[in-house]
Amino acid sequence: MSVFHNWLLEIACENYFVYIKRLSANDTGATGGHQVGLYIPSGIVEKLFPSINHTRELNPSVFLTAHVSSHDCPDSEARAIYYNSRHFGKTRNEKGLPAGVEAATSGS
Repeated sequence: MSVFHNWLLEIACENYFVYIKRLSANDTGATGGHQVGLYIPSGIVEKLFPSINHTRELNPSVFLTAHVSSHDCPDSEARAIYYNSRHFGKTRNEKGLPAGVEAATSGS
């Protein structure tokens, strides 16, 4: 077995969810767009962050620690958010992890 496969088995045996994604150009900001951030399908966000899956308030969110295992990067704060403004008379209805706290706090 590969080192990666062994690592996955080790992590999966603990209290972790493993989500593997090949980053798109939009995820990384390479397209120059303003919506940089990690796109994760809504169903996965609902499973990983059930506390934000509601419309009782505008744009519920949760902060978490982001850790990159493959590179020597410091841990950082990330934010999972449900942009639910469609339920409040606007247009957005999407979930994800926007890039940086600044991006997460400034959207509609």
